[in-house]
Amino acid sequence: MLDRDWLYASYAALGLAYGPAFRCVVEMQAGDGEALARLRLPEAARGETFHLHPSMLDAAFHAALGLFHGEPGGTAALPFALNRMDVFGPTDEEMWAHLREQPAADGLRRIDIDLSPTARAPFASRSAVSPCVW
Repeated sequence: MLDRDWLYASYAALGLAYGPAFRCVVEMQAGDGEALARLRLPEAARGETFHLHPSMLDAAFHAALGLFHGEPGGTAALPFALNRMDVFGPTDEEMWAHLREQPAADGLRRIDIDLSPTARAPFASRSAVSPCVW
């Protein structure tokens, strides 16, 4: 289990300070090229209605740091390319993000992300997200 405070403190140490409206990761687990994060829309982000809430979508990317936990050098992963995105419905106020690192021959890391209202059923699927890692 990775601590939420560790996650956002790690991003802050890398120069990425997320405000209250974007701190949606409640808890997460990571290991063997996979991460599972429970997301909850914070009060600061509620009020406006979005089909795909930007805070929830962004939080799914936040969990990518869990995939690189324990690697030397304090890496950050920011998405810069999206191969495909399938959307099956609107985001809820509580969701799960399942991330899987995929092998890449070109030296870029690729991550598949499924976002769903439960830990079982896919809701939105992002395929081959390429994060820029430094």
